[in-house]
Amino acid sequence: MDIRTRHYDGEVNFATATLPGESDEVVLISSYLCHPSMANNELSGPLGLLRLYELLAARPNRRFTYMFLLCPETLGSITFLSRFAADLKPKLHAGLVMTCLGGPESKLSMKLSRRDWLNRPGPFDCLARHLAEMAPDRYELRTFTPTSGSDERQFCSPGFDWPVIQASRTVYGNYAEYHTSGDDRQFMRIEQVEAAAHQLSSFLETAEMQGHALINYHPFGEPQLGRRDLYPSVNSPMNRDQSNDNSVDQRETLNRLLMLLSLADGTRDLIACAQKIGCASDELLPILRELFTKDMLVTRAFQEKEAV
Repeated sequence: MDIRTRHYDGEVNFATATLPGESDEVVLISSYLCHPSMANNELSGPLGLLRLYELLAARPNRRFTYMFLLCPETLGSITFLSRFAADLKPKLHAGLVMTCLGGPESKLSMKLSRRDWLNRPGPFDCLARHLAEMAPDRYELRTFTPTSGSDERQFCSPGFDWPVIQASRTVYGNYAEYHTSGDDRQFMRIEQVEAAAHQLSSFLETAEMQGHALINYHPFGEPQLGRRDLYPSVNSPMNRDQSNDNSVDQRETLNRLLMLLSLADGTRDLIACAQKIGCASDELLPILRELFTKDMLVTRAFQEKEAV
């Protein structure tokens, strides 16, 4: 076979978008364009990235600054790194590559970073391990490997060694339709992409509280929950198993709320509290939002000291 080629000066196009946060710590979230006719393998990542952008943009407050990257796989991420790695590295908190999120599998499968592989886990590695331990029905883990995967291989290559993990659902190479015409709209479900984006949004909301102590603003005696609509207004055999009059999840929410307030003495972050309570940290997010809204709980970086 004789293949005649010519070299042309060209370009590599990639897109970035940034959501500013309270700090300049950056979380890099990326996906890629590679095989445009394949639905789960190709389109689910960019679609999930777009939906995750919308969810994060709607938040009134963000601790991290989020940088979103969409590029050609491998060549695009290498080009991005050649242009921006030096500026980004000092500010990078962690990163996430989104791929294969639309298939039938129900769990999010998290491929850990090279740092975790070498026993130096990054913050997203630690959070993923916690969630896989406490919520094995929703999360599973894959160890890092440089032999297969997506752009995390470039971000985690030895010269960069960034704490970047990968999130998938129906993982590349593990389904018969992979790299075939069977990877189509019938195989990929938009509902799965939507669910993955929401799950990753909760993952990132939890990550924003890593390394930040939870502090009970009313630690002297049990707080008055009734006037804050956090306690049943009537205590009887008919409603004793409910968290409050409007609750649909029974007594468990109230128990977790009380345990969380007891643990929030400024020495533990959300993950440590969740481990002690015996649940996944993201399961406490609805309770935390209520407590923050009602000025019962605050967070503070461990190194910060409250003025006396």
